[in-house]
Amino acid sequence: MKNRLLLKIITLFIAVLLWFHQMFMREHKQEINVPITLINTPQSLVLFASDLPKVGVAIRATGLDIFKLKLSNNFFEIDASQFNAGENLVEITNRKFKYPKNINFDFEMITTEQTFLIELDKLVEAQKPLKISFESVKEEEYFTKYKIINKDEKVTVYGPKKLLSSIKNIETEKISRKMLDGNKIVAELILPDLEMKLKQKKIVLNIVQSKTINKTIALIPIVFPEDKNIAIIPQKVTLRIKGAQNIVDKISRKSIKANLDFTRIKDGYASVIFDVPMGIEILEYTPQKVQIIEND
Repeated sequence: MKNRLLLKIITLFIAVLLWFHQMFMREHKQEINVPITLINTPQSLVLFASDLPKVGVAIRATGLDIFKLKLSNNFFEIDASQFNAGENLVEITNRKFKYPKNINFDFEMITTEQTFLIELDKLVEAQKPLKISFESVKEEEYFTKYKIINKDEKVTVYGPKKLLSSIKNIETEKISRKMLDGNKIVAELILPDLEMKLKQKKIVLNIVQSKTINKTIALIPIVFPEDKNIAIIPQKVTLRIKGAQNIVDKISRKSIKANLDFTRIKDGYASVIFDVPMGIEILEYTPQKVQIIEND
């Protein structure tokens, strides 16, 4: 019984060996996809697309050589020394096929397009506005009360011209009060795209506390829907606010929107809801109630 089982195992092993021998030593025809590699690309240019297309190639070789070719570093080598920014016409020929010389095969034909366009872009330097990101709305409200001195700073970035033209700004990591070290925060800059490089990876934000002041803003128009067919008395309101001086100084009646609150109408009177810039605290407003008169 054991001898019969051993004989079966040996027979199966020999059959597998014969199959491998036949597959590796017999000649096959197969198509493989070969990558393209650019050499001598001008330093002022960069590939516009991150990946080049692959070229289909039909070859005839033994199974062993096909297996070795698939595992080897093989590619079509394109000399880009004379390339310009924009589209460059490239022709693929079997003479440009690079592979280890110890692999034997017959190059039969290229099965895909033999001419195609490779687009290169100029590498340029640009200045992009800094955009400060906050960990939360509360953190943004906190820092709004202070003055970030270099918030309007420009950041130097390098990369493909077309890519840089689509980038509006360079953002910081999300900052919070926990990052404060005295009056400074060291924040990392976020790289918008891996094709780009930043001149600096971090930026130091200088933060100073602004003086808190009060301000009274008069004659703010009260907004209400025209389709309500009503009149209101008065039509304007006076608002007293509090906040950091660097914010309050910039506020005018155009910065504030006063809306009639239709959710709390009582005895023909309603209150007012205000939409104010972040960092501003409402102290009081007059009048507290607005009379609503329905038109006939």
